[in-house]
Amino acid sequence: SNLSSNQVDVVMFLPIPPSSRRSVPQAMVSLAARVVLLSAAVWLSVSCLGWQFLAGAGAGIVLTLYYFSNGEISKKRYLGGYEELCSEFLNVHQDSDWMTLGLWRDANCSYKEACQAMTSTVGTVAELSERDVVVDVGFGRGEQCLFWFKNYGIKRLLGVNISPSETTHAAAKLNSHGIKNHDLQVGTASDLSFIQNDSVSKVVSVDSAYHYAPSRAHFFSESSRILTKGGKLVLADIITQRPLSEWSYCSRLLLRFVCWHTSLPLSNMISVKEYENALKSCGFRDVCVNSVGGDVFPGFSSFIDGHTEKYAHITSPVVAAKYRATAKLCRFVWKHDLLDYVIVRAVRS
Repeated sequence: SNLSSNQVDVVMFLPIPPSSRRSVPQAMVSLAARVVLLSAAVWLSVSCLGWQFLAGAGAGIVLTLYYFSNGEISKKRYLGGYEELCSEFLNVHQDSDWMTLGLWRDANCSYKEACQAMTSTVGTVAELSERDVVVDVGFGRGEQCLFWFKNYGIKRLLGVNISPSETTHAAAKLNSHGIKNHDLQVGTASDLSFIQNDSVSKVVSVDSAYHYAPSRAHFFSESSRILTKGGKLVLADIITQRPLSEWSYCSRLLLRFVCWHTSLPLSNMISVKEYENALKSCGFRDVCVNSVGGDVFPGFSSFIDGHTEKYAHITSPVVAAKYRATAKLCRFVWKHDLLDYVIVRAVRS
């Protein structure tokens, strides 16, 4: 089948020819296996995360099915599990379009300030300046694009985002501020073919790379191709705190369930050492990975708890439940030393 590389489409399953159909016993065994796996996933979710997470997961499935039926209340989900989040809900009274998890070093900061702190950290690590031609992959609705120009005075911005509506919104935002030296395109992180070899000085990805499908490897390779020698790749990303081989069986099963439900590529759930090796194999050196998980997961979880409590009435119960489940999940993976949030810098050899 020829599915779009950008968007998960509804697949119409055709009848299976009689010669290729499974026998009744085979079908029953398959059905029984699926029931057992689903039961195990439900039990793990309830045991580890509670009924609230399970309700959020169920709400997400209902939301997806509703989108496929008439698409009125749900945003689109793209390859790699990326969804057009309800930015209006996240930015109530903020006059902004931020969509990241944020960096919560100040417990009293606003969501907008936390997102600016994360973006500023990436920009500082990348050493952005007025001399830089920057590629931003996964720029959301354009707040960080504007941030690069306003705070670092970059020379030119090239951008790739998987969502057509977000790309249009981001370009309009820059144009409305009189910024014309940009080229924002709809596309995927694994295909930056519109950018020439050895033509840019910095590549950044803020709270986006863990969505890249089938894995980050193609993105790393493309970044190496387009960067000049000595150019920097900087990411704000999610990794595992240790290799999956060291996880308990129940933890691995739970992670598989989470990745299956969210459509996040399991191949992106790698440790620091695996991350470093992946970058080095694509032509990078001087790889530096700094953990900031303690300033990301707990802060975002607390923000969502308070935000949904205060503003749940302005959105649908399904969306509110999904955010609450996300907050509980972020708190769980950090508390139990499963996932980490990192700032990564690598230099092109």
